[in-house]
Amino acid sequence: MLSQDADIPMTRWILQWHPLAEVEISDDTAVVRSPLCLWIRKQLSPGLRAVLEMLSGQGGSEEQLADRAEEVSGPHQLAHFFYLLRGLFDKSLLMRSLEVEGRQLARVVPLSRPDRFEPGKAATRPGLRLRLCRFACVRRWDGDLLLESPLSPCQVILQGWQGASLLGILTEPRFAQQLHRAVPGLSPPSAQALAGLLLDAQIAWPVDEQGMTADEHPAQQWEFHDLLFHSRSRLGWHLNPLGATYPFTDQVPPALKPTAGQSERCRIELDRPNLDEMQDSDPPYCQVQEARKSIRTYAPEPLTVRQVGEFLFRVARLRLTFQIEKVELSSRPYPSGGACYPLEFYLLVRSCRGLDPGLFHYQPGSHSLCPLEASPEALERLFKSARRAVGGDLKPQLMIVLTARFQRLSWKYQSVVYATILKEVGVVMQTMYLCATAMGLAGCALGSGDSRIFGEAAGLDYCTESSVGEFLLGSLGLPQRH
Repeated sequence: MLSQDADIPMTRWILQWHPLAEVEISDDTAVVRSPLCLWIRKQLSPGLRAVLEMLSGQGGSEEQLADRAEEVSGPHQLAHFFYLLRGLFDKSLLMRSLEVEGRQLARVVPLSRPDRFEPGKAATRPGLRLRLCRFACVRRWDGDLLLESPLSPCQVILQGWQGASLLGILTEPRFAQQLHRAVPGLSPPSAQALAGLLLDAQIAWPVDEQGMTADEHPAQQWEFHDLLFHSRSRLGWHLNPLGATYPFTDQVPPALKPTAGQSERCRIELDRPNLDEMQDSDPPYCQVQEARKSIRTYAPEPLTVRQVGEFLFRVARLRLTFQIEKVELSSRPYPSGGACYPLEFYLLVRSCRGLDPGLFHYQPGSHSLCPLEASPEALERLFKSARRAVGGDLKPQLMIVLTARFQRLSWKYQSVVYATILKEVGVVMQTMYLCATAMGLAGCALGSGDSRIFGEAAGLDYCTESSVGEFLLGSLGLPQRH
């Protein structure tokens, strides 16, 4: 239904402050803080102050805001108003809401500076076909649908079911002028305005003569999850809280994972090598680094439990624990974000002298192994997964599975938790490679692993602790010191 007020245009953009902006307006000064900038404007005229206060309320179109400035301070204030408005857009301090026929359909929230959303720039010209970007994703957000893409400089908040229905239609190329026919009750002006919004937001893309969009170009080899993860774990393409924000300081897991009572009673103490002796007998670091490589063949004689003990002592033992503001942290041979050390070490043993086959959890504090009850079938499936990862007929002697206790980082950090965990996995992998090389052992990192099967075997809750890396270890067939 068309608006009954003939003075109100059929389609207009309502301007308000960015939803993450904190605004303080005094008599003649405005201070606006947002994740993107700090904006201070002094010596405000009454007209400009009235405009800023209007943005804090229900907002208004550019014409309404200009009228308000003129009403309060006179026509001479208009030049100052448009200069002010341009500055607010450049600093991405404003949110736009699309209103069609008196009904609000969507809001556009900028994510970067300057605000690169330009309504009407990608106008729906005759014959234009468009399709949803293959990286676009939708999720529930505060009672509405939040639409975003790692290639978009803004977020789109859809209000009402018709906008969501339009997204389903745009999974295939569609002519912009015909979109209203596919969604019941969506008027031609509403459909055209939404299509233009999605194009301007770079969430829908024009389809070329070959039926392809720019995000489907052969050079665009990103997979959806990789590009989304990349964009959301670094600055520049989102406004999510990032870094050490301490969101859950009252829910910090202990630095050392507790072990079930039965496993604790069956704990296997490992040998502790002498650090001074290792420093005297180890090859030079340069030699170790140059000799490091992935080795997927083993000697007939398996590893010994003493070698396993030395390897874990070098790589993963607990050096000490300490507290900062009542939070327990630790020090180990490899670095960890915030000294939180979310990684746990599990051993899948097939053949090792002095150690029965099975699944073990390494306790870095006591430098010991705790056996876990896991079926032989589950362990064999995990070894088969390892063989697929290396692409050969390998029979692993021992596989180290790294898991992450995610809350050991999520109590402190936001946006970068999983990215930090993966960086820590890489650090541990290199540490294990160098240690295996120095000890004359065969080491090989795996590129993939089965988190579901391992979680079932180890009795882990997938969202609390899950496997994030695997490393094969075996005897090399060279003269050993043990």
